[in-house]
Amino acid sequence: MKLVSLVQHRSDTDNSQNIHAADVKVNELLSYVTFYRDRVSLESMCKVLVGFYTAGEITIAKKLLVSSFATSLTGCPLKADRRKSATRDVFEAEVDDIIGIFDYMDQSFPSVMNSVIFAATDFNRVPKYVPEELNVCAIVDKQCETEARLVTLTSQVSQIHADQPAVLQRIESQISQLRDV
Repeated sequence: MKLVSLVQHRSDTDNSQNIHAADVKVNELLSYVTFYRDRVSLESMCKVLVGFYTAGEITIAKKLLVSSFATSLTGCPLKADRRKSATRDVFEAEVDDIIGIFDYMDQSFPSVMNSVIFAATDFNRVPKYVPEELNVCAIVDKQCETEARLVTLTSQVSQIHADQPAVLQRIESQISQLRDV
């Protein structure tokens, strides 16, 4: 889904009160990257994007990003379409390209970069955590999995404990039979 409109946008990059027109493009992935890319490590950002978004969503986001800055990206190798490789998946390379294009645009064409705003409208398609919290989320997921296993084991131990008198009775019966022989 792509929405393009003209809005008034305040440029905070130079701490001035400059207000200029900007195109708004709706893409949850690009909105997330725009917000977090200067706040977290590149590795964490890539893990979140690859783990949360589908390969198709990543490809669509890259195409939207490239088309948004097409004239400024004429000499940029990051805009090229990726092909399958033996070393890594295409969408992982495209995530690196997306972040690289943002960095390229910020360094080479900051005024052009400020002319586009990437917005999110479907917040179910935005990761619920900050990339740097990825390890904490993994720990919580592992804890939930461990708790589920504990419940299963407790149930099995309870069943064994409930069956214990019958087992003991059988053993005592067999011992008694052996004594009679």
